Amino acid sequence: MYVRITRFRPIEHWRNEVIEELDSYMEWLKSQPGFSYGLRLFSLHHPDEVARLTVWENRSYADHAATTEHALAARSAMLGMTMDQAIHEEEFDEQPLYVEASQSDEPDTKEIEKAALQKPDVDEQILLRSAEFL
Repeated sequence: MYVRITRFRPIEHWRNEVIEELDSYMEWLKSQPGFSYGLRLFSLHHPDEVARLTVWENRSYADHAATTEHALAARSAMLGMTMDQAIHEEEFDEQPLYVEASQSDEPDTKEIEKAALQKPDVDEQILLRSAEFL
């Protein structure tokens, strides 16, 4: 699996429009080959920052979707609404964290958090958000 995190710092009065554009783009991504799932994220430490996390079967699928006319137009629209006129992207290979399931079949977020914090090279924020998604 391949993960891409895209961060934006919207100009304050364009924040809602950036979020709407992200939501629309995420709806479109659902129809793209290789797309697994996506999340919209709001930073706890940088309130002016919005992000999206997308998970793909592999990087080729993500790259193909990102270079379509639709994706380039959406990116261009959002770019003009950001403070620094930039969209920041980070790429990751997903390495699943396996935790023994609880009796109720509900994810035990405390166990996930505990296991995640034992990995010094993993961003605590992302893993805690991932635990909420589960």
